[in-house]
Amino acid sequence: IDTAKRLDEKNIAARAGFHCAPSAHKQIGTLGNGTVRVSVSAFNNMAEAEYFLKVLNDRKIFKKV
Repeated sequence: IDTAKRLDEKNIAARAGFHCAPSAHKQIGTLGNGTVRVSVSAFNNMAEAEYFLKVLNDRKIFKKV
């Protein structure tokens, strides 16, 4: 949830949790915390993709996650 919140603060829509797939989370070992999902579509442009990658690479934003 911390990661999704930090992405939201940067105006990036993300969803945290188990995404209706608890069995999959059990299998991959994330049942305790869940995961973060970000989706792209034909409506996203290259600038948005580059911004997303820039935010992901910003160590200051995610150092406490």
